[in-house]
Amino acid sequence: MPRRRVPAPRRPATLGARAAAALVLVLVIALSSPHVSGKSGNAAGGVAGYVDEADCVVAYRKRDCPYVAEFKHCAIQSPIPARCCLKLAPLVPYTACLQIPKYWALADGVLAPNVTVDRVLQDCVGLAGG
Repeated sequence: MPRRRVPAPRRPATLGARAAAALVLVLVIALSSPHVSGKSGNAAGGVAGYVDEADCVVAYRKRDCPYVAEFKHCAIQSPIPARCCLKLAPLVPYTACLQIPKYWALADGVLAPNVTVDRVLQDCVGLAGG
C-alpha cells in the first residue's frame, strides 16, 4: 500500500493586524528615540538626536503616495484601526523628522483635515504627541 503524503500545516502568510501593529509600534519608538545612534542612510541614523533633513525632504515628497491617501481615508474612524495605521509603515524610517517642528507642521498639513500627527501617535503608537 503506497504511503499517503500528509501536507504540512499551513502558517499564515501575513501577520495578524495586531501583531503587525505591535511591530510598527516597536519600530516607531526605536526610530523616533533621540538616543538612536550609529551610521545609516535613514533619518534615524547618525549622531544621537541628529536628523538628516535631506531624508525629511524625501519623506515629504511621499505625501502623494497611494498609501497616504488610503490612510487618510480609513483614519476617519476613531480610534484609528490598526490595519489603517499599518498603511503608514513605509514612512516609519522617517519618524525622526518629527523632531523638527517644520516637518511636524508639514505632516499635520498633509494629514489634514481629519487627522493630525498627535492623533496618529496616540491611536497608532500609543504615545502622546507634542
